[in-house]
Amino acid sequence: MHTMKHVPFAQCMILKELVDYREHRIISLALSAEDATTLVLFAMDRGESISEEFSSGLEMIAVLEGSLEVVIGTDVFHPKEGEMIAVPPLAPHALKADERCKFLQIGLE
Repeated sequence: MHTMKHVPFAQCMILKELVDYREHRIISLALSAEDATTLVLFAMDRGESISEEFSSGLEMIAVLEGSLEVVIGTDVFHPKEGEMIAVPPLAPHALKADERCKFLQIGLE
């Protein structure tokens, strides 16, 4: 059975409004954490970063507002609002907010 946290069923919502910015902080809200799938919504203040990490499964990052620097291995990308980037399994990657940024991170095992 699939469960969702912080998300009402059968109701329209604006995803990026579920998290708010906080000065000099990264705010995260786990929407789902199933065995094979995770959905986490982030709000990052300008200049905040998530240091290099890796995942055993595919990760997709969908930018909902602002822009984000995504480093995958030695390649640097700058997805902006409305764009998405896929991170291959086991690829080292890091994130930094180019400006205030909200994004949904989808993890698939």
